[in-house]
This record gives sequence, C-alpha cells and structure tokens, in this order.
Amino acid sequence: MPTISRRTVHKLLLAAPAAALAAPDTRAQDPQPSAFASCIAAAETTLSADERARLTKAIGGLEQSLKIIREFDVPADAYPAMVFRPLRSRGGR
Repeated sequence: MPTISRRTVHKLLLAAPAAALAAPDTRAQDPQPSAFASCIAAAETTLSADERARLTKAIGGLEQSLKIIREFDVPADAYPAMVFRPLRSRGGR
C-alpha cells in the first residue's frame, strides 16, 4: 500500500472546496441542516432570516468537512507535517 504524507493530506483538504464546487452533483443537492446547525442559527437573535439561513448552511458545510477529515485514516507511523523548533533566547541564558 502506498504511503501518503500529512503534507499531501493537507494539500488535498485545501483543494476540497474547489473540487466540491466543480462537481455538478454536489451543487444540485441541498441537504437538510442538522439539528445542531439549526439550534446555533436560531440562537443568534440579532441576525436576519437570510443571515441565519447562510449561517445554517455554513455550519452544515463545516460538519461535512469535519466528517470527511475524521474518516481519513492516517497511519500511526506517518511523520508529522511540521516540526517545532523554538528560537534561542536573546538574553544569553
């Protein structure tokens, strides 16, 4: 099985919204909002009805993206995409 790096996964995730817009089937379907998205949008009393509908749609899209990310299987031996290297202190300590 070919290995895939975390950096490649990150690039794929960044390209996912553009691919979703290009797919004709994805744009045609309008899924029902989740109960969580409807609850969050209803709690925002200062928003207009149009803004609440857009918020509900945005939360639904975020939920779908998170579902895809959570379902992606990253092997335990995959190297991290970045390494933290702290800078030296300027105080000479």
